[in-house]
Amino acid sequence: MLLDPNGALLTPGQRTERFDNPALARVASNVGEAFRMLELTVVCVHCGATPKMGNHPSDPQWTMECPCVLRLLVNPDRQA
Repeated sequence: MLLDPNGALLTPGQRTERFDNPALARVASNVGEAFRMLELTVVCVHCGATPKMGNHPSDPQWTMECPCVLRLLVNPDRQA
């Protein structure tokens, strides 16, 4: 196992995972504000980094990205 200078696991590359559950996407998009107020965070169980989301409500697909995984989530308000 190789670690970077901050102690995070070095991975050979970023993989992509798709999540089609709109309820899961809704929870993921709303938990950030509550966690900031509670002074909590979420970390990836694989690399230890905090995934980042910077999505707009009109985006057809949302992303949640950490160094090792690009998570693609459906936008529950934009489903056909």
